[in-house]
Amino acid sequence: MSSSPQSEQGRICSVCRAPLPPYAAHCPACGANANEAPAQALRYTLYLLSELKHWEEEGLIEPERAARLRAIYERQGDELREQIAGEFDRQRQREIARARAERRDEPQHAAPSSAPSIYTETTSDAPTPNRFEPSAYAHEPAESPAYEPRRTFIETLADPQTLRLLLYTGAAMLVVGVVIWLRDVLYLKLQEPVVQAALLVTGTVVVTAMGWFAILRTRLLLTGRALTLVGSLLVPVNFWFLVRSGLIQNHGRAWMVCALCATLYALTAAFLVEKFYVYLASAATVATLWALVYRADADAFGMYALTLMIASLAFLHLARLFQNGRAMSDEERAAALDEVEAGRVEATSGDEEEARGLARERLELWGVPLARVSVIGVVLACAMYMPQKAGTVLSLREHLFQFWAHSYDASVAALLFTMGAYVAWYLGRFVDVRRKTILYMIAVLALLWSEFLIVDGLQLSNAVQLVAVAVAAFAVSLAARVSRGLETSEAFYRAGAISSVLLVIVAMFVAVNDSDLTFTHSAALALLAASFSLLSTPRLSSTPAQIFFGYGSVFLATAAFLVAINSAHVQSRSLFVIADAAWLFALYFSSRAAASNEGQLSAPLRRTADAGILLLFLWASFIALVSYVYPEGYEASFRRAMFCAFIATILYGCLRVWRDRSRFNATIASASFLIFVAALFDSLRSMGVWPESWPIAVGVVFAAFALQDFVWRASRAGVDGDERPALDINSVVSLVADSAVVSCAALWFISALLSTVSVYERSAGACVVVVLAFCYWIKQAANKRKSWVVFTASAHMMALLLTLLIVFRVNEEWFATISVLTLFPLFFASAHFSRFRENEWITRPLNLASEGVLALATCASVIQAMIHLEVGARGMLAPAVAFGSIALVTLSASLWQKGTARAIYFRAGLFAGVMAFWLACLRAGYHPWDDVEVYTAPIGVLLLVIAYAAVRREWDDYARDAVLLSWTGSILLAWPLLIRALQFRLLFDTPAPARDLATLFISLALIIFSVFGRLRAPMLTGATTLVIELASLALTSVDWLQVPLKVYLITVGALILIIWGTLEYRREQFLAMRKKFQERRTRAREEFGMWR
Repeated sequence: MSSSPQSEQGRICSVCRAPLPPYAAHCPACGANANEAPAQALRYTLYLLSELKHWEEEGLIEPERAARLRAIYERQGDELREQIAGEFDRQRQREIARARAERRDEPQHAAPSSAPSIYTETTSDAPTPNRFEPSAYAHEPAESPAYEPRRTFIETLADPQTLRLLLYTGAAMLVVGVVIWLRDVLYLKLQEPVVQAALLVTGTVVVTAMGWFAILRTRLLLTGRALTLVGSLLVPVNFWFLVRSGLIQNHGRAWMVCALCATLYALTAAFLVEKFYVYLASAATVATLWALVYRADADAFGMYALTLMIASLAFLHLARLFQNGRAMSDEERAAALDEVEAGRVEATSGDEEEARGLARERLELWGVPLARVSVIGVVLACAMYMPQKAGTVLSLREHLFQFWAHSYDASVAALLFTMGAYVAWYLGRFVDVRRKTILYMIAVLALLWSEFLIVDGLQLSNAVQLVAVAVAAFAVSLAARVSRGLETSEAFYRAGAISSVLLVIVAMFVAVNDSDLTFTHSAALALLAASFSLLSTPRLSSTPAQIFFGYGSVFLATAAFLVAINSAHVQSRSLFVIADAAWLFALYFSSRAAASNEGQLSAPLRRTADAGILLLFLWASFIALVSYVYPEGYEASFRRAMFCAFIATILYGCLRVWRDRSRFNATIASASFLIFVAALFDSLRSMGVWPESWPIAVGVVFAAFALQDFVWRASRAGVDGDERPALDINSVVSLVADSAVVSCAALWFISALLSTVSVYERSAGACVVVVLAFCYWIKQAANKRKSWVVFTASAHMMALLLTLLIVFRVNEEWFATISVLTLFPLFFASAHFSRFRENEWITRPLNLASEGVLALATCASVIQAMIHLEVGARGMLAPAVAFGSIALVTLSASLWQKGTARAIYFRAGLFAGVMAFWLACLRAGYHPWDDVEVYTAPIGVLLLVIAYAAVRREWDDYARDAVLLSWTGSILLAWPLLIRALQFRLLFDTPAPARDLATLFISLALIIFSVFGRLRAPMLTGATTLVIELASLALTSVDWLQVPLKVYLITVGALILIIWGTLEYRREQFLAMRKKFQERRTRAREEFGMWR
């Protein structure tokens, strides 16, 4: 059913009943299709009602929401039904009206006015729309405004806005006229000072009164405060103007004005309850005192600071008076301050509430501002007086408390800081108990500064001043230690920590600047060390602070001891070293004693002693090294001091090992013992007891023997038998001894090597040292039974052989050959024997040693060959013999091995043999390119023979090498001959029948050999070589350019005809022959694939 036509100006939405704009396709309120008929919308609504039941059953929508939507869609269906019925009625009425019009012949096109309008449809009984109903967003059509008659002129003029405009305009015109009229009169009057002063006083009174009225009688608090502030600040301006204009005379009575202002500000603060005027009254009070001082003596700078400090004290005590009528406890004072700052008021009743409210009001109005002013005054008083110290300074020895002095007086400065300390203490004790710790700390620091000012004013020396202040810092630290209260202890602790750290910095500067350090400096450092020790108490400090102060106390004590020794002017270096060592022992015993107490100083004392022993050991080692290099450079006193240091280090290390099982000190003691022995032998040599030619390292090796014997006996006796980590004491000592032996052997072996290229003749001594080192490692291997010990002994064996060769002056060219022929069989046979005895800890390192000998000999031979790389060079004989020796021993060793090891040794021997042959050919004078067949042909034949033997005898260990050897041998045998033949025939254009015949013979031989030996590589290589050689012969033997063109054409044409005839008339026979050939080819491929 289609809807009745509607004009574009009167359309409504069929869903939400909102008016539609002209030519709109969708409703702007609900988004429905504007061109949709009501009947179609009704069908959609009924479909939604039917689906809504299924959605509710399936749980896709809640029951409450389903009920709301069902009610909405049912109401919408009813409205659509009514709309369809109304449209039907209107359609029928239009038809009736159109019929009547046709009968009357009148052009009436409009619908009857009695038709119901869609805008007058009642909706009073509809439910309240919600966000789930589409009709909730419908817009009601706006009603047209009613017609209003035009107002008369009198009515417009009597309008309130017009009257207000007339009032403002008239008042402005009146004021401007009066000002213009009085301009000439007031211009003359305002130039008189009396009038100006009267106007200023009047303005001050008026502004102040208006401010008071606004604060007390109105709610304009901000405006009233601003006006009152302006009036209050104008009060001193009035007096200044009177003096400036000459109406009154200035006779030094400015203090009266300041006092008047202070009184006025205090009354204003009391009446208006404004804290700001308390600050102004305080400032005016201070200004009053300063005006009095200025009147008495304008240049008395000390009195300004002193009067400010006195005023601050007065303000502080007044602040406490305003806290309450009685003395408040710390808890009550803290609660009152919290309420003042947070603005909280507890709900109480009766007289108690009134009393508490009055106390809070008084505290907030007077107590807090006065306390803050007192703090600011103290800070300013101290800060404004201390810069005077940069000028003229009065000594306390001659002057005391020169308050009216025009220069700096230390007694006045000390008095100011003492009063400042009192203020800080008073604040923390009675006023601001929450910040008691910080304020107490400031008080203590101020007293310490006062003491410094006093000793500085006495003009004592820097060291004495430092001692005096250090005594005070020590007293503060001691007070922190013994104090019972937590807050007091913390305050003293912080003050002591700050002062002690600053004093350490000052002490450093004093020590740097003073040319001569005395016992006074040592006493100051000792006091600071004691302070640091007290500050490291676990009860007061955290873990980082304990560590810092603990180590600081030990370092300072050590510095004090060193300064004391330096001050004693000890001339003997030995006594100085002994004293230092005694101090380190004292530190260690102190750590043992501290461990039984609180224990925070035990670790710093012990570690500092260890660090000192390490420094002593390094110093002694440096002296020993320098005295060895430059025997004449040091005096005998240095040697004695060195020996004292070594003895102290050894004794300390033994003590630490005995008491604490310290591995670090065991290392230091062992190294000290070895270096001590070396230094002792060096001293004996300098005295002529030990011969010059005898190496000192002999004594070191014997000392290492002694250490190892001690370790062995200790481990056997069970001294170190308890459960220890892997790196125990015995291991540490053994490691030090091993390192010393290796170092001695390495140094002397290097010296022996250097003797081959220079005149540095020390090879005999090197031989002795290396022999002793080798014996040492043999003993170690027997005791420890470790693989690395055996490997080290093998390395020493190699060094011993080379050293012996150097001693017997054997030519260096044959070192590699002799090493291979002697060391490799020895190591290999020993490894084989130990494997037979199942001693794996010997087998593996000896195998590595034998392989290392081969590797070193190979590298040395390659380097030697590269140096003499020239055809016919005599130096090529030694590397050739070396490679031959390597081939001999490795091939021999392969016979004693099994499995993969045999193949590896065989490959190494084959490679070494090839290298030996090539180097021998080079030594014989054969050129590598011109005589390449000499280099490659024998090697190729050898490789093919080996490959054939490996295949035929089924050597499984060499199975992987057979293919590679066959290919390598075939290529080396055939291709160098082919390349040389092609070079002569193609490049040089010179016939080489001998090379051609040799190439053809070799290629045929390879093919025949491959057939008999069933090897793939010789077949392919020989066939390729044969084809290339025959092709080159064919191409170079006939002059193809001389053949006529007709011969080419006839030959090609005949060949094509033969192929065509064969394919045309003998197709079956050709196909049968092709099939048989393919079968034979497949069989041949299978058989060829079985070849190696």
